[in-house]
Amino acid sequence: MADDPLPTFADLQRRYAGGLASTARPDERDHLIAYLLQLGASVASVADIHEAVLILPHEEELATFRCREGVAVSHASEGWMLLFRHDDPIVAAHAHPMGAGGC
Repeated sequence: MADDPLPTFADLQRRYAGGLASTARPDERDHLIAYLLQLGASVASVADIHEAVLILPHEEELATFRCREGVAVSHASEGWMLLFRHDDPIVAAHAHPMGAGGC
């Protein structure tokens, strides 16, 4: 019996992404966080990223999943899936609202 019922990131990629690339472009993580910030979301933690994507109104492209390593976010039409680890420094780097800009 496993102590952690959450799937791994690799499990999610196989199950939902059909082997999608783990990143589309090196800056895609920054673009996603900037997009969430632009919409007024807090991104102080990976849990915040998960919640922000879940509550996006009319969002059909992005999906989010909890996994053992943290949170996975996928983009349907662009064909990528990103992993934000529990201890991901990129989240901490964007914890405060940024200046103007967007995705």
